[in-house]
Amino acid sequence: RIVVDLTDRPPPAGADEGRRIFASRQGGCEVCHSVERGDDGVGPSLFGVASVAGSRVEGLDAEGYLRQSILLPDQYVVDGWPAGQMLPIYRERFSADELNAVIQYLLTLKDPAIEGSDEPEGRDG
Repeated sequence: RIVVDLTDRPPPAGADEGRRIFASRQGGCEVCHSVERGDDGVGPSLFGVASVAGSRVEGLDAEGYLRQSILLPDQYVVDGWPAGQMLPIYRERFSADELNAVIQYLLTLKDPAIEGSDEPEGRDG
């Protein structure tokens, strides 16, 4: 019998493309957001965002929250951060497939302390 930890599964389809878009000039996400714990920039670090996204806004699951945060960034603003910093430009900047890929990537950014794992996901070691 083989026991496989859930952290050993491959990232969802599109996550690698989403990581590329996130880091690209087109996405520009890394200009304001780090994926490292506690490394806030102009915007909050996205480390562990997948672990908390589903509990931020009542009625939105993690994917819905991330989609809203990208397309309508001032709809919900994380405590301690001012509104108006993230421009609502991604409806024009991303195709539907690119947006979905970025969301799939963000859904890999889990906090192992919340998820009960020792290894962070969604990062290049």
